[in-house]
Amino acid sequence: MEQQSERKEWKPDAQKYATAWKKMWFDIIDSRRWTIRQTHGDECAKLYTFVPEEYEFFMQYGKLPHNAIGMKTAPQSTEWLQPPCEKCDQQMAKAIVKLVNNYHERFWKAADLKFGDKRAAYEERIAKQQKAVEATEQYKADKDARKQLDDYLSQFVANLKADDKAQHQAGQQGQQAASDGAKAADSTETDTNTTAE
Repeated sequence: MEQQSERKEWKPDAQKYATAWKKMWFDIIDSRRWTIRQTHGDECAKLYTFVPEEYEFFMQYGKLPHNAIGMKTAPQSTEWLQPPCEKCDQQMAKAIVKLVNNYHERFWKAADLKFGDKRAAYEERIAKQQKAVEATEQYKADKDARKQLDDYLSQFVANLKADDKAQHQAGQQGQQAASDGAKAADSTETDTNTTAE
C-alpha cells in the first residue's frame, strides 16, 4: 500500500518514450513553421530546418534545451519560474541553446531580408485588425479596465525591479562585509599554524 502512494521519480527514458517524443518534436517544428508562415509566408516556412543537436537532446531527455536549463522570473532573480531539469545534462543544454539561438537569429535576419515584403504585409494586416478592434464599442467600453490593468502591471514590474535592486545591493553589502572581515582576520598577528612547544 505504501509503495503505491509513493510517486515514481521521473527519469528520461528515450527508448520507452521515443515514439511520443518524436511526434511531439515534429509538432513543435510544425508550430515554428506555422509562425514563420504567418509572418514571412509559406516559401520561407519551407526553408526552416531545425538544429540537429536540439533534436538529439530532445530525443534523449524529452525536453527542449531551453526548458532543460530552466527559466527565472527575471534575469537577475534567484526565483525559478521553471527550475532546471536535474536529470538533463546542463552543460550540453547550455551549449545547444547557444547554437539554437544563433541559428534562429541568423534565420530571422535572412527571412527579413528575403521576405521583407511578406513581413510588411503581415504587420499591415495586424495594424488594420487592431484598428478594427479599437473601433468596436466593446473596446471603447473597456478602456478604463485596460488602463487599470496597465497601471497595475506597470507597478508590479516597478516593484520587481525595486526588489531585485534591493537584493542586489544587500548582496553587495554582504560581500563587502565578508571582504572586510577577511582583511581584518589577515591583519591579526596570530599564527594558527604553529603548535605549542
